[in-house]
Amino acid sequence: MLRAQVLVAKCLNKIKDFAKAEQVCEDVESFVEEYASENEVEGKQPCEKFFKFSVKAKYIRAKNMWNVMEFKKAKEILEDEAKPILKSLIDRYHIREEDEIQDLTKDLVDNRYSFEYRKKYALYLKKFAFYMQSAEILTTILQEEIAFYKLTPQAAAAADEEGPFKTVSLEGLKEAVKKEESLKHIKAVPWFHLRATYYQLGKVYVFQLKVKEALQALKIAEDITYEAYGFEEHLYVSNIKKLEKEAHFKAYSQRNKQALEDAASAADHSLRILTKVFGGDDKPNYLVAKALLNVGDVLIQKKSIDEAEKVLIRAQAMIGSIFSDNHPCIIDFNSNLIELYSNKTEEPEKAKTVQIAEKNLAIARNYYGADSIFVVKHELACASNKIGQLMITEA
Repeated sequence: MLRAQVLVAKCLNKIKDFAKAEQVCEDVESFVEEYASENEVEGKQPCEKFFKFSVKAKYIRAKNMWNVMEFKKAKEILEDEAKPILKSLIDRYHIREEDEIQDLTKDLVDNRYSFEYRKKYALYLKKFAFYMQSAEILTTILQEEIAFYKLTPQAAAAADEEGPFKTVSLEGLKEAVKKEESLKHIKAVPWFHLRATYYQLGKVYVFQLKVKEALQALKIAEDITYEAYGFEEHLYVSNIKKLEKEAHFKAYSQRNKQALEDAASAADHSLRILTKVFGGDDKPNYLVAKALLNVGDVLIQKKSIDEAEKVLIRAQAMIGSIFSDNHPCIIDFNSNLIELYSNKTEEPEKAKTVQIAEKNLAIARNYYGADSIFVVKHELACASNKIGQLMITEA
């Protein structure tokens, strides 16, 4: 039941229903806290395996806090709430190898769950713009994951392909995937844990504007996926291409116009994979709609405004048909139209930016509550668009 609730919270977060996601997470945490309190023996609280779902719920809450720039609260959730439970779980359930030597300088013993915690902390640092520290943590985790899972490090094929991180041999990956798929335990494949680290590292490099390093890390994540399944049309590859688009997009300048073409190619590639996976682009689908946003984003930068408008309105209509025009999930799709109309020259078209921003604010207030922290950024966005239209008093 707790596993299902955590998955429900993840789904709610994905569709921007943050308030409900928070409530589900709090229910999971309350259950664990009550169980621990009721089963306390001689002042010592128990530690059961299902407590890990409380940790996962706290990760979701921490992410919600750093996404609204509540960095102090996010750090408290990670360090003061999630970490103590995680340490208790590791102390009780971590099985040590006979030759395992504990590094006393480490706060957490190396294992799958401690790696996950440290990756969450690296995400927190990235969101807080501590990109260098985040990258350092992730490159260290990569080295330690390779050692922990007893995988074989691999040198780059050429000197110019060498990144600031270790790569790994993929020998044995296909067999491991087949074995774990038959056991319905695909998360046990160690290469997939590394893939997540390479992907996250690539994301950090994108924000550091380190395009070469970002593409190297993402290429390894893509190679792991291809080697595991033998085909490219996989949702994870679509995510990788979406991130590649961001890497090229941030590298674009008047002196590097090719980067915009590369961004367009990556965005189109991501969309092609999704339309093939879900059986065409005419069926309403959340992921296809998100991919259309990326395509429209590039078209705006290319100044193909009319073409971009068609793509973005199509994406918005797709999401509206799935959720409704008043669901918070549509806010991101409305926001891309704000950017589009701000690039138009006609005043009536530019005026739409304020109308859409007001619509987004109304959706957020209605869904989250007027005093919710999840409304703040939409208040600011609305004020910003009014300033852009010289509506200073209203702003």
